[in-house]
Amino acid sequence: MAEWEARVAALGEGRRVECTAEEAFAAARAGTTASCTVDPGDARSHVLIGELLEDAEDYAGAAASYARAQAIEPSEDLTARIARARSREELQ
Repeated sequence: MAEWEARVAALGEGRRVECTAEEAFAAARAGTTASCTVDPGDARSHVLIGELLEDAEDYAGAAASYARAQAIEPSEDLTARIARARSREELQ
């Protein structure tokens, strides 16, 4: 365990940057979107993008991302997420 702790400590925490919530969401979306570019068949990345878009109140984009994930790995959870995002989009 001590060897692992030493390796993790050597990695450090990364570089902290002051930013707004919008900037943080944009950076998270960019990183997750890049992972989909590398592997467009990665359903989990599409779900993460959907969650980020839903948090940013981009419900149309969220529904589209969930639908892409649903096409790769169908599930009742994704069906519910798509319905929720579309419902929220209609309320805007």
